[in-house]
Amino acid sequence: MSRHLRNRSFSDDPFAAVTRPPVNESPKAKQKRQSEEQMAKQRSELIDEEIKRDRQARQQAEATQRKLLLLVGQAESGKTTTLKQFQLLQSKSAFNAQLHSYRALIYLNVLNSVRRILDSVALPDEADQFLSDTSSSSSHSSRSSYARRHYPPHLAALAVRLRPLLHIQKVLEHQLRGSTDPDIVVPPLTRRSRRTESTASSGDDQQASHNEVTVHAWNCWSERLKTTGNIEGEVICMDWDSRDDPGRIFAACVDDLIALWEDEAVQTALAKQRPSIRESPGFFMDDLARVAARGYMPSADDILRARIKTVGVQEHHVRFDRGPDKGVEWIIYDVGGARSQRLRWAPYFQAVNAIIFLAPISPFNQTLAEDPRMNRVKDSLLLWQEICKNRVLEKVSIVLFLNKCDLLKAKLASGVQFKKYMTSYQGPNEWIPVAEFLRSKFDDVYRANTTGKRSLYIHQTSVIDSRTTQKIIQDVREQIMKEALAAVGLY
Repeated sequence: MSRHLRNRSFSDDPFAAVTRPPVNESPKAKQKRQSEEQMAKQRSELIDEEIKRDRQARQQAEATQRKLLLLVGQAESGKTTTLKQFQLLQSKSAFNAQLHSYRALIYLNVLNSVRRILDSVALPDEADQFLSDTSSSSSHSSRSSYARRHYPPHLAALAVRLRPLLHIQKVLEHQLRGSTDPDIVVPPLTRRSRRTESTASSGDDQQASHNEVTVHAWNCWSERLKTTGNIEGEVICMDWDSRDDPGRIFAACVDDLIALWEDEAVQTALAKQRPSIRESPGFFMDDLARVAARGYMPSADDILRARIKTVGVQEHHVRFDRGPDKGVEWIIYDVGGARSQRLRWAPYFQAVNAIIFLAPISPFNQTLAEDPRMNRVKDSLLLWQEICKNRVLEKVSIVLFLNKCDLLKAKLASGVQFKKYMTSYQGPNEWIPVAEFLRSKFDDVYRANTTGKRSLYIHQTSVIDSRTTQKIIQDVREQIMKEALAAVGLY
């Protein structure tokens, strides 16, 4: 008996008892049952259709209301400045709450230039470094180390009068670093860095290695610089109403800063350096009268030019209230461009909607800081090739910014010969044909390494130029949105 029931349970359809027509069903009952079954089927199909429409609506919303954008390029290519342009385009007051933090950062940028200048004019028999003053363990040792430095007689008095600024730099860097925070690194000074700069200043094209505060992407450096700092009795407070605002010392030293910058011996020494100090990010020496004035507050252009070296991946969310992408949330990733950080890019390729690749074309006569054998433009081309042939990105739109055209124009006008470094170039030493030549090189790499259909947009840019860059970004936003809508059948 039990075997019979067990066999039956496996052989019979378990739903048959429910769906099987009743025994001896009358024609009228059959008609009614079939009618009810048909109505139930129609209701089920309507529910399925509604679920499908909801799913499509969600997909369309995701495609049009949330865009992932990746900023890619070698170190110092302009990625962070491009991100700032997105933020300013979202809101002209985007950085109002951080003006004092950026003012402190600009002061640090000026002091980095000042220490580079003083290094360049220190007499060759001097073994100490200017930077040892800012990394010294005590203010007393800083003063004594500073006093041991030797400069040409007409600059020695200037160097002494600028000594208070060194203590500002020390306090600001301590403020960034914090007492135990590992997220910020102030590189120690080494004699090797002095030799590197000396070699560069003698005419070698190797990129000079300058000590610079490095901040990890997740560190809230702007919040740190807004707060009051205190180190060994030295206090700063970024508030013009406070007597401890470092801007007061800048204002007191402005004439000496300008005198140092405009000195003929200084300009002669700097002219031998590669790269030029004017090419360095965070260059404000031509604006000292304004930047060091009492009551100074950074403009939007100043914020774009301000430099802080970051490592790691920065994530920013931007939402526009006007334009073709009104209401769209842009998630923008700014990935570190140094060679050691490029392996971290891959996870961000998976869901990205578009890439802005920044290729600086002005450093055609410079090499990578991390590899003195590699020309920077060649490195950009190799990196561009890797992006173009990456199968994960084969359907991702790419925007190419041939960046730093302003610096390219100035460099060529100063007499630096492009064909000396790019021997295949046979045209005139003028920025427009040179830029077109480089554009064709990047375009050739793209065509040779791209399969299938995807869009490429090339722009010649100077991302510190707000008006032009923001117009380009608006065009880029519009084109990306058109492609997103077309992908879901809405354009």
